[in-house]
Amino acid sequence: MYSTLLFWLSVILVIVLCFACFSNRMLKNEVSRWKKLATHDELTGLLNRSVLNNIASHTLGRVQRDGVFYSFIMIDIDDFKSVNDTYGHDVGDVVLRTVAESIQCLLRASDTFCRWGGEEFALIAEFKTTDDCKVLSDKIVNFVEIGRASCRERV
Repeated sequence: MYSTLLFWLSVILVIVLCFACFSNRMLKNEVSRWKKLATHDELTGLLNRSVLNNIASHTLGRVQRDGVFYSFIMIDIDDFKSVNDTYGHDVGDVVLRTVAESIQCLLRASDTFCRWGGEEFALIAEFKTTDDCKVLSDKIVNFVEIGRASCRERV
């Protein structure tokens, strides 16, 4: 009788431990998911505006302290409302994701790129000269314009 009781207590203990491990793993996954939602735009996967505000604050301190040159570049998709009105929000979402991914490909790992809101994006990047900043800005505009022309051809 004592051995049967010990057996069943052991079985219950194993079940409880398995459940505790499983619950802990689920909790960690959920916490990780919520952290990502708090710092990233759900549609594009880019950093969100609140993270960019924190980074901008630190960057401004670095500019004042070390004298490095940073640019803050705002990017807005012209006539985006007409895309949503004409083709629907699902197509608008695809456009936002595509623009975000396309611009991200042009950037360095050290650049901070986020979705500012709606169809607006923001970029903080360190440059040695203003000409370097202009080169990247022009590259982004040209790249997006090429994609825009390509989309018009398909529609």
